[in-house]
Amino acid sequence: MSDTDAPGTNQRMEKIVYSDDFIVAVEDPSARLFRVTRNATPYINTDSLLKQIDVVRDYLRDHPKHTLLLDMRNAPLRNDPAFEAAAHEMGQVTRRFHRTAVLVRTAVGGLQARRMQRERGSNNRVFDDEAAAIAYLLEAHA
Repeated sequence: MSDTDAPGTNQRMEKIVYSDDFIVAVEDPSARLFRVTRNATPYINTDSLLKQIDVVRDYLRDHPKHTLLLDMRNAPLRNDPAFEAAAHEMGQVTRRFHRTAVLVRTAVGGLQARRMQRERGSNNRVFDDEAAAIAYLLEAHA
């Protein structure tokens, strides 16, 4: 467990829900926030991504009013058809969260995230500033 501060809030406790070679999924129950952080390890195939989609779907089932932060800053860029199809499935899941923010590091990452959202009719917001992304998610419960 780790303590974190978010803008406008007191210190909170986070709990790791899931971790593998590609992501760490953490919940902050007091803020009703679920955070999935992608690391730089490239996927060999879409099986791992599909497993992570199941993790997010399972979490959402038990926490329908929570918000989601997808931290993709370290994720390798991919746009091959198999990956895009799996990412489309993730979009179907993320749109059911109360609010979703996607955190990117580069302008290219932001362009890819916005394109994918446009193509799947998602209303996620894309940010390159972590504090702004968290503030956007926390204001959903204000």
